[in-house]
Amino acid sequence: MVQILIVAGYLVLTTLVGLYQSQKVKKTQQFTVSRMSLWQAATFLAGFTLGGGATYGVAGDTIKFGLTYLAWFPLSLAMGWWITGLLFARRYYRLGGITIPALLEKRFDGRVRLVCSLSTMLYAVFIILLEIYTLAIIVHTLLPNLTFTQATLISLFVSVTSVAFSGILGASATNLVHHAVITITFTVALIAMWSHVGGWNTAIGQVLDVLPDIAKPGIDPRAWLSITGLGWGVCGQLLLGKAGRLGGISVVSHLAASCKDEKEAVRAFWLAGFFSGIPPLLSSLLGVYTAAFLGTNLVGLPAYESIGLAIGMINPVLAAFLLAAVAAAILSAYGPTTVVLASVFVDDIVIPRVSLTGKTQRMLYTGIIILVSILSAVYVAAVGIKDILPFLYSTAFPTTAPITVVTLFALYSKKAGQRAAFWAVSLGVTIALAWGIIFHNPFGIPNIFIAFLIPIVIMVVDVSRKSILDGNDQKQQRSII
Repeated sequence: MVQILIVAGYLVLTTLVGLYQSQKVKKTQQFTVSRMSLWQAATFLAGFTLGGGATYGVAGDTIKFGLTYLAWFPLSLAMGWWITGLLFARRYYRLGGITIPALLEKRFDGRVRLVCSLSTMLYAVFIILLEIYTLAIIVHTLLPNLTFTQATLISLFVSVTSVAFSGILGASATNLVHHAVITITFTVALIAMWSHVGGWNTAIGQVLDVLPDIAKPGIDPRAWLSITGLGWGVCGQLLLGKAGRLGGISVVSHLAASCKDEKEAVRAFWLAGFFSGIPPLLSSLLGVYTAAFLGTNLVGLPAYESIGLAIGMINPVLAAFLLAAVAAAILSAYGPTTVVLASVFVDDIVIPRVSLTGKTQRMLYTGIIILVSILSAVYVAAVGIKDILPFLYSTAFPTTAPITVVTLFALYSKKAGQRAAFWAVSLGVTIALAWGIIFHNPFGIPNIFIAFLIPIVIMVVDVSRKSILDGNDQKQQRSII
């Protein structure tokens, strides 16, 4: 009962904060761009890349796949924000909060804007699916007598009310609280596990005893123990998935524009790198200690629910705070993602085609968030998600990687053409998704590589061709002279 009260109390608090922040949104633009402090900006960004995947997901997948996730996932999160800050922060601040598709239309044409808008919305749908699913797991762990459908409905309600009416302002306020709760609670839980299991070597020894029963089929002890045991392809997938795709997501542009000045925007991205890397590192370590603590009792248990169950055996109150922290992480990612969805749908798809009043525009922001969340909840209740991180890397990330590549060329190359930009995004997204979802990564090549390779080749060929033509023109002019 205490567990339920703690988690329910936290979720209610989050809901109330979101609803309170909605009262501060006086102008339509404040839904997507709103002045915030350095700490709000940094934790907003960090929360955007945390979520269920970087907490419960990485802990459960460390149990199943090994230390590769422990080593590379936190590093990839940190590098993602550092690289994005270096390449995009200053320029996005100067643009004043324009969506990425709108930026690309200014540089190229409306076709590029449309295809980028659709790809970005698809990304948001995949993330919303994942976050609603993971929060439903939390609710189901706490209340096992509920059906998973009922747990999903609770997850849907809390998620929607936390941000659908307040936008970036509500998400930035709640993410500041979420991040503190996540970091403190996971640290305390890890210390509690360590005191019961023992040191790192003891934990690893106990995991190896039960590894054949708990690891994913085909993962042997040597591969499980190695930080490159899943292969350099998976390590590269982790780095590319997080480190190379963030510049093409509109909420990054909104956040940069919400900072006080250019220098503070850059500092926010650097701080976000540090903030975002700590929770998944703690979560991965907690996954290892959970496997050591439960041993053969882990067999037959859902890996993503086992962490909360293990902590509950040590201290039920601490388990409740842990589950509240995971719920915090989920909501901290759900909030910014829905801002992306709403802003791109309304600003890039609806407004260029239909004239809207400010009130109608605000209602559409909220309406699309609620509609997509409901549809996502239906999918979660009916189908569910098997492995969180593999799902994330094969669906959501390939939809944004091509946009990031094209945006980089748009900002730094005057020779990049609109036709190449259109095909870079169109082919990059569709082929990458088909490569992973339909064909299941032929030749062992993760589809995130395809999502980068195709647009890079198309854009480089286009820029190189124009450079050669310009060089030939200059030669002809000199010969005439």
